[in-house]
Amino acid sequence: MSAQLTVHPGVLSLGPNVRTDTKLDTGFVSSIRERGVLEPIVCYPGEDGLVIQFGQRRCLAALQAGRDTVPVFVVTAPNDVDRVTDQIIENDQRADLSTTERVKGWEQLAAFGLSAAAIAKRTGAKKTYVATGLRIAASELAAKAGERWEFLTLDQVSAIAEFETDPDAVKAIVASAKSGRFDHTLQRLRDNRAEADAQAVVRAQLTDAGVVVIERDEVVWPMVRLDNHDIDYADHAVCPGHAAYVGYAWNDGSQLPAPVYVCRDGVAHGHVDAAAGGPAGEGRKPMSEQEKAERKVTIERNREWRSATIVRRDWLRTFVARKAAPAGAEQFVATCLLRTDHTVRQALEAGWPLLRELVGHTPTAGDMYSVGRQQLDELVEQVATASAKRATLLTAAALLCAWEAKTDTHTWRQRSEQTRRYLTQMQSWGYALSEIETHACADDGED
Repeated sequence: MSAQLTVHPGVLSLGPNVRTDTKLDTGFVSSIRERGVLEPIVCYPGEDGLVIQFGQRRCLAALQAGRDTVPVFVVTAPNDVDRVTDQIIENDQRADLSTTERVKGWEQLAAFGLSAAAIAKRTGAKKTYVATGLRIAASELAAKAGERWEFLTLDQVSAIAEFETDPDAVKAIVASAKSGRFDHTLQRLRDNRAEADAQAVVRAQLTDAGVVVIERDEVVWPMVRLDNHDIDYADHAVCPGHAAYVGYAWNDGSQLPAPVYVCRDGVAHGHVDAAAGGPAGEGRKPMSEQEKAERKVTIERNREWRSATIVRRDWLRTFVARKAAPAGAEQFVATCLLRTDHTVRQALEAGWPLLRELVGHTPTAGDMYSVGRQQLDELVEQVATASAKRATLLTAAALLCAWEAKTDTHTWRQRSEQTRRYLTQMQSWGYALSEIETHACADDGED
């Protein structure tokens, strides 16, 4: 059934719609006042008259503009699934739906029994976006945040849902969404959470084993670390001074929480000579408040740098996948080659391992004579068939990867012109520097 009518806009019912904000700007109302509604409003018969399926904004603008009539196209009443799907598509093709409106639309479709994949297929949205939206819909806090702060993207509202039980984290996410450092903030929050969870596991294991758990700052002579004095912690378990704190150990290149065993009085329990003193970390007096504060800053900045490294390498992975180099790439490449920085020579001799990793090859730990050599040959073949723009991009990416491969927590402490040139080049191509990276780029004497 279909028919076209001309009716007064006041007789039309708005009915259910995924759009909750009609956003009637002055220009839109003025155009309706001057020219009227040019595209018919789509309606279907309801219990009390015609119900709008498409055209809420046109109807409301006509009422505000004082128009006596609007064109209406009457169609058969749709089922709920088709109505919501069509409204999402129709609104996306006009003024963009807000994050909250789109999420609410997906939530309605899910309530009708559609899976994320089915919703994505019907609306043209990516399945991952729909899945993210449905997670947001399950969080009351995230849904309200999306309504309150319309500038939040889908990923940013999803991050709020992820940390909804942590008010400070939510505040940090919203603030970073405004400042442009959202990726860094989210990664830092995730790393903090992972570290806290891992520390809690170690503490629980120690407690379950009957080991007294202390804090790292309590290790002051004559309290001693067992590993500093070649004492086996299993043999020491019967000592009255047996204890441990949660420290760190390296595992596959990552620093993870691990127990560090100590004797609370190595002298009294006969493990060390009273006159011997202790090695680093076993001072004869507690650290001053200033020393504790400085140590805390160093630890925190190290953590910030490790989190920023994850974000930076994710950005580089996306950069490497681009089809063309950004503006200024040719000058950047020429400058790097003419400077012959040591880091570039190292990457050249090693066969550009980080670049190979970022284009999808399995890391080879620097083995250039077998798998690494084969990977490099494959990369050379890609360059041979690539466009000139893609080849330039890969050259610039290789140079960025050369510096990135040599960054570590020492980078922010030992600021250099090379680091500054590397990071600011990435920044000029769209990478948002974190606070610790900005610190690393500062001139000597700045903080």
